[in-house]
Amino acid sequence: MPAFKYITNESNYGAPGVYILERTPTPVMRGLAKNKIGIAAVAVRGPTGRVVEVDSARRLEEVFGGRDHGSGGAIVSELWKALLSKPFGRLAVVRVAAAAAVAASFTAETAAGGGGTAVLRIDASSVGTWGGNVGFKVSAATDGNANHFNLSLRYRGVVTLYENLDISSTNDNLATVIGSDDANLVVLTKLAAGRPVNSAAGVDGADTDGYTLLGQTVPSFTSVAGSDGSIADTDFTGTGKAMELLNGASAELAACLVAGRSNSTVKAKAYALAPTCRSGWLICPDSASVSYSTWATEVASYRHERIWPCFRHPYLRDTTDELIAVEPHTFMASVISQTDDDVHPGAAANAPFLAAIVSLSFPEYQQDQLDALDAAGSSVLEKRIGTGGQLQYGWACARTADLAVNNRHVDQRRIKDYLIRGIAARVAADVFEPNTASRRAATKSAISGWLDGLAKAERFVDTDEDTKQPMYTVENGTAVNSRNDRKAGIQRTEVSIGTIAKGLILPLIVEVGPDVTVVVREAA
Repeated sequence: MPAFKYITNESNYGAPGVYILERTPTPVMRGLAKNKIGIAAVAVRGPTGRVVEVDSARRLEEVFGGRDHGSGGAIVSELWKALLSKPFGRLAVVRVAAAAAVAASFTAETAAGGGGTAVLRIDASSVGTWGGNVGFKVSAATDGNANHFNLSLRYRGVVTLYENLDISSTNDNLATVIGSDDANLVVLTKLAAGRPVNSAAGVDGADTDGYTLLGQTVPSFTSVAGSDGSIADTDFTGTGKAMELLNGASAELAACLVAGRSNSTVKAKAYALAPTCRSGWLICPDSASVSYSTWATEVASYRHERIWPCFRHPYLRDTTDELIAVEPHTFMASVISQTDDDVHPGAAANAPFLAAIVSLSFPEYQQDQLDALDAAGSSVLEKRIGTGGQLQYGWACARTADLAVNNRHVDQRRIKDYLIRGIAARVAADVFEPNTASRRAATKSAISGWLDGLAKAERFVDTDEDTKQPMYTVENGTAVNSRNDRKAGIQRTEVSIGTIAKGLILPLIVEVGPDVTVVVREAA
């Protein structure tokens, strides 16, 4: 089935497919759950230059590593920090590495002492100093064939064994045995026919267990030390780099963000990508010390409904029990990943997703300051007292940077995207089919039936309280499809939907008259 194509005007028609043209201003809408979050960040290890999907915490660590290189100390992974102490759904991760970063490697030979033939190069599977912590050991093959060998890899105390590798003669089963999983520690390359000599404790740089580290300097052997290089803005923002990769995948994402680098260059790139983003870019101040007035001024530079600013850095406990500031947009991403498209991120039911917050930057903010941030087009975290009297945290508002009434709220934008994609999925079957009245009527019925179901469930589609009818119209007949359009193979479907608005303002009016007495009971 052809992919959906988003266009800005009807002159952009090209190959067959479903073309989606949003009206301006767009009606508030909702169609297809999108709870996957896209994150571009520095990580300990893992593939670079592409989007990798991750569906569990265990898989995340297998592919991208953990907090650091295993020795504690400073946090190495901004990806790990972004996910600290909060729930997430599926992730689409782009690991960011410096252009000058190098993968560690070691070339094994057929004889000890460096006098043999170089037959096998062992490269760390990705760039970075992490590869220097991978040790390898060559041993006799499990199958007893003298031309075959086993390879053991040791990384952070875990040993992985690959058995019966064969690069003798014209044979090469390295790729078959090792595979291409993103969590693999190494890539093996046959350099010549033969068999690397078995490792021996204390020989040619091997430790007492017989392991030699990738990148280790051993006389008469070839090795390359892994390097992280120096991260630059262009590693995030450059052509074909992390942010463009996420933006290209945004039709399948609920939100995109850069973790650990929120400077003006990164935010300017998000703003440049916003018109082609199919979800939204979450942004935040570059540090916890940026004041609300400074942030409100900065947000004005990024006015777009697909830019979702977040303010007020939360403080969390690291696994070392240190109190650290984390970026607020990661908590917005967490809430979005856990909720349906029509759920306002500030809903009271979302408090558990922010339960790890210990405190906020600028803890003494007043209501007028929160109102100013809302008016500027920024979401803001606030401290609340729950209905049970407990301290909790939540989003006082969930704003886009766009000040237009119809585009102000993050949930409005998400609802529209859901509905647009849901309707598009129902008309996609018409591509390549006869453009007949009966066919269009069937499509109209499919869309109407789906919207009726949403209205009856009191989700997404509002109902007129006087007529009890769902508030939408679907038109794909001759009123919007002329004879010339049909001759040209164009079939338009126009949908207008009124969605259920949130209770954003709930007035409470209390009058205590002269004949009313409020009594304070004494403690029992």
